[in-house]
Amino acid sequence: MTLRFKYTLLLAFGTLATVLAAPDVTITCEPSLPKANLVVNGNFDEGLKSWNLLPKGSDGSQFAFDKIDGCVGEKCLTITGDPDQKRGAFQRITFTPSVKPGETIFLRMLTRKAACDIDAKNPGGIALHAFCENKTARYLPVFRLTQEDHDWTFRESIIKLLETDAPISALNLYLCYYDNEGTLSFDDIQLYTGTAKATLELNEEVRKVEVLHSVHGKLLKEKITKACRKELIIPAYGSICVVMEDASGKRFYRHYPEGIDANVLASDNTIPLGTISRNFLPHDDITLKYDFNTNPLSEGKKTFLCFKSRIDNSIIGGHTHICMVKVNGTQLGDKEMVLPCREFTSSRGTLYKVTGNSGYLVFYAPACAPIDVENNYCPASLDSHDPFTFKLDITSHVKAGTNSIEFTNTCRSNPKYHPVLIIEQPRIIIE
Repeated sequence: MTLRFKYTLLLAFGTLATVLAAPDVTITCEPSLPKANLVVNGNFDEGLKSWNLLPKGSDGSQFAFDKIDGCVGEKCLTITGDPDQKRGAFQRITFTPSVKPGETIFLRMLTRKAACDIDAKNPGGIALHAFCENKTARYLPVFRLTQEDHDWTFRESIIKLLETDAPISALNLYLCYYDNEGTLSFDDIQLYTGTAKATLELNEEVRKVEVLHSVHGKLLKEKITKACRKELIIPAYGSICVVMEDASGKRFYRHYPEGIDANVLASDNTIPLGTISRNFLPHDDITLKYDFNTNPLSEGKKTFLCFKSRIDNSIIGGHTHICMVKVNGTQLGDKEMVLPCREFTSSRGTLYKVTGNSGYLVFYAPACAPIDVENNYCPASLDSHDPFTFKLDITSHVKAGTNSIEFTNTCRSNPKYHPVLIIEQPRIIIE
């Protein structure tokens, strides 16, 4: 348990005052997280150990393991394509116990594509071939790779078994690069399943508590009046951030497990907003709030709000003004814009204005990564081809002391349309 203290101070004229401890939480989990990755040698540090080659009988000459800038470890897998050959690798993964109806399988990896033929029929991708307890087999739905070249980009899929599905006892994970030229690279492949029981011991100073998950979003939001114990079932992957408010509305954060899906680290010129790297804003629970403290700025210094934003979607396609940002109650717009820019032109010649009455323009996309120029949605007039990265000059809105930031999903409620706004790595930069 975390110890809680109250200090009694002797002030001027003998006045006594009691300073209460800040809100705090002790987090325990059974089993403890993070769980072991079910993919063996998913970073290819040991070459192709535990992987099988495609086509069968291949001598492996089409595979390379050299480090490429941006990969996680010292090695990655790069498959050199051939327009007349189906190349790839696969690994068998066994579940003990089987994955049952209602449970999830979570897949995450980094991919990179270079010098590919965009018009090829099979641009490369991932396949999950599941084997069920009832002796049937089927392919599971999984993310699609973009047909265009792209630098290292995280890809994720959450596969939830329906109540009518048969339990899955094993699957083959395929990395495919069929009938194409150029190269397709993979790194940091992770696969998890199952849940864990998290117990939160909240002290008496907490008045509100939220539990945010790095993959699934909000898991809990409650008001409380006294010290209490909360138990909840969480996915056995990703991380949680426990957000606590005291009676004055001040927020405090605790991250578990440490280092997993965490926001950027604090430094002399960086203030992370919250502890979690990715925040979900569904249209029915739409405002994300942060407090941060700053000292008076040195001469020539400015304060910037930096983050990445997208609307959760399996492919790049479409966009809307949906991300409203406020600093100390004032909505930000054109005059604060540093990145991406006030307006840009797409590959097909469409002019985009980034600022609208309902907020900044955000693209539907599976990841916040530069868009290849061969994609019609690419912001071709931007050298970076990146419409997801925002940098806003908020110097004029910030005061010494405590300040507030609000992100709002301004999408109108619609029973058939539920865009989820994602805010990644929100932080304050002083430079």
